Amino acid sequence: MSGVSSTTLFAMYCYLGYYGVCYLGDEVINPARTVPRSVLLSVAVVALMNLLFCLSIVGVMPWREVIGSEFVVCEFMQRIYGHWAGAAICLLMIWTSFGGIYAMLLTYSRIPYAAARDGNFFRIFGRLHAQKDFPHFALLLMGGLATVASFLDLAEVITALIMARILVQFVAQIIGLMWLRSRRPEVKRPFRMMLYPVPCAVALCGWMFIFLMAPPKYIVFGLLSVVLGCLVFLALARRSRIWPFGRQEQPAPI
Repeated sequence: MSGVSSTTLFAMYCYLGYYGVCYLGDEVINPARTVPRSVLLSVAVVALMNLLFCLSIVGVMPWREVIGSEFVVCEFMQRIYGHWAGAAICLLMIWTSFGGIYAMLLTYSRIPYAAARDGNFFRIFGRLHAQKDFPHFALLLMGGLATVASFLDLAEVITALIMARILVQFVAQIIGLMWLRSRRPEVKRPFRMMLYPVPCAVALCGWMFIFLMAPPKYIVFGLLSVVLGCLVFLALARRSRIWPFGRQEQPAPI
């Protein structure tokens, strides 16, 4: 079960870009139509690619060798076409990684930007470039954090990032959606979920399975992320006199 949980965690990491469009909701045309289609299309395409990818590899290399290999794709291509193909696929993988980093920085830079605009983060990250009209300070922040993380072990970085976000983002979104649907039915909801609440229950069980089966240090890291986030929120709420310390809807900027 621990192996299934660990494998599922890394598999979910491969899909994390599926909701990147959600961070660009203010910048897309007709988001109620575009965002769900983008999410579903991304999940379907990545799933198909991963399936064909795995079938291709295990059709050439024994699965026990695949498990023990650190450069499985390079070895796969090298066995079929020779050394030049293994080297070429390495270069293509590096190029693809740069493309993925570019896309992720584009979307994730909108998080500190939106938080700053709402008064929940430092105001400097809410600024836009004078000529290019993009959040350049937020982009530099995310790029700097990514650069620091690149000096650490990749497997540990991926696990820590996922574990921190399971409670802070994924589980919280599921609970928040169900609470909003039951307690605030008058709120306009342009997005629809088929077979509700079955997808919510499946996702909640899946995420909690990954979280509870992880090594203890990552569980502690995830819990500390929640606690630290709550403390920071309470400090900002007290300063800005918003809930639970007041009724002001928009907090004052930092």
